[in-house]
Amino acid sequence: HEGTNELALLNFTKVSDKTEVVGGFKWAWKSFLTGDLKTREGIWLHTRLIAGLMAQLLFSIIAITLLSTFWHGVIGLYNINFEIEDNTTYCNITLNPESCYAPEIRGISLGIVACTDIIFEGDGCDGRNIDIVSEVELFNFTCQYIPPNPATNETLCDSVAFLAYDNHYATFEGELTNNVFGSGSATYEVCKAQLTTCVSYENNTSCLLGLNPIFFIPWQFEGPVCEDIPLIEGIIDSKPALFAQTEAMFSKADEFVDNSIDDYIPKKWMVVLCAVVSLITGCLVAI
Repeated sequence: HEGTNELALLNFTKVSDKTEVVGGFKWAWKSFLTGDLKTREGIWLHTRLIAGLMAQLLFSIIAITLLSTFWHGVIGLYNINFEIEDNTTYCNITLNPESCYAPEIRGISLGIVACTDIIFEGDGCDGRNIDIVSEVELFNFTCQYIPPNPATNETLCDSVAFLAYDNHYATFEGELTNNVFGSGSATYEVCKAQLTTCVSYENNTSCLLGLNPIFFIPWQFEGPVCEDIPLIEGIIDSKPALFAQTEAMFSKADEFVDNSIDDYIPKKWMVVLCAVVSLITGCLVAI
């Protein structure tokens, strides 16, 4: 009979030609999870080492999650403008310059127009009620120069609610405007005035235009066609030279700031690329 040593040597000789691929990332993790790393290879990992690896893995998962949330918020900032445009309700305000007059004080233009028969189209043309206590100057100014009710020729300042419009513009239309409309932006030439305050009578809406209701800045008319409307041209020509120079200076400053911001803020694809690279690097480091 063969002894134990002989059998062991015989078995070793029989399996000496068999090979097994060992080593590598996948093999190591598989052997660690199945326990073969300890039972077959005789490699024992210290409990502190395992605890440290688990803590590092947990920290990496938390860090990658927070980093993903951060990049999601940064990339979302580039979509705010599009979301605002999508959620903005439609509003189109038009008027005929023949139904307007330019208020004056001692022959000096106030830089505004008062008009009747204002046409509102759309569901985004709602104004805000004027607070008589905190906006008494705007209320008194509106009550003094708002066109009266065409039916009664009276302005009922005590019984009607005036509405203020902080960021609405009305377009002048009619035979006197010579507006040019086309498919391209270069052929879309109109004259617009900032809507200030309005009052609705029975079948008519009267408004003041050309004055910023927040900062009380007059001469708020825009568009190349404004010079073709005699009423608006006269108002623009009455603008003081110092005011015109200051307005032009601020306009150039705003344009410079906008261009500078566009030059220094990275494009969206740059941010997305940086986020992808950082997340991939974080995952590889964690592994």
